[in-house]
Amino acid sequence: MKTDLRVLKTKKALKKSLEELLQNESFDKLTVSEICENAFVNRVTFYCHYQDKYELLQDFIDDIKNKVIERTLADFTDKKAIKNNIERFCIALTNNIIDITVENKSILRAFTNEGNQVAIYMIEDFAIKELSKLYDEIAKFNADDNTYLIPFIVGGASKIINEWLNRGGSKRDVELFKTKAVKLIHDGLLIFNETRK
Repeated sequence: MKTDLRVLKTKKALKKSLEELLQNESFDKLTVSEICENAFVNRVTFYCHYQDKYELLQDFIDDIKNKVIERTLADFTDKKAIKNNIERFCIALTNNIIDITVENKSILRAFTNEGNQVAIYMIEDFAIKELSKLYDEIAKFNADDNTYLIPFIVGGASKIINEWLNRGGSKRDVELFKTKAVKLIHDGLLIFNETRK
């Protein structure tokens, strides 16, 4: 079933408003009224689509997650190539997370500000759950691996992305940053593989 274009337009306006407001205000203090006023959407319409600001944020995060998953799957046109190649899977995943971080830098930088710990927790928790599902569906490595591996990737990616954003996060050093992230994953997986023996 197709989604009504008006609904898509309203949701897009609300997400854009959230992104803009987070540049100067913490998510914890942000109100639905402020989001609606900035988006030129009335509160009644907001509540037709979202229960609260947390659900709006979750929808925004879901959009980002879908991009990560779509691009990671696109890197593996042959699904069999993913199986038993844990490092390739992790590197593709990390590179796509970094690329999408660059594309959404303004809102993700806002989440690094003080007062946005709830938002950061939501992003990391959601990422772990969704990427664990992806891992189970397409990678099919040892069933116990994602208990530690996915939190390792998400936690590590989150921290180094946060550090990169705090240092300016210019597009010029994205490739260097990705190279360093890939090396960290490689080295980390060597340790991870040792613990599995």
